[in-house]
Amino acid sequence: MYEGLRGVQQDSGPMSDIAGLGAGAYSYTDELTGTHVVVYDNNLYLTLGAAPLRPGAAMPGDLVDRLTRVASAALSGLHG
Repeated sequence: MYEGLRGVQQDSGPMSDIAGLGAGAYSYTDELTGTHVVVYDNNLYLTLGAAPLRPGAAMPGDLVDRLTRVASAALSGLHG
């Protein structure tokens, strides 16, 4: 599932690998759905996304870092 969706995302726009998060992770930004962090680890697949509630509203410059921290905490909680 992870590799298949990753391949689709690679074809539709830029993405960045996230080192040290799960067995594999990446981020991407879609102009319609916002910024996303996708991670898999063992039998878990997690996607987090954030988008402005109002068109054109500013999002934090460190949004990917924030989503990465949330994903890391979620993985820890789910594995615990």
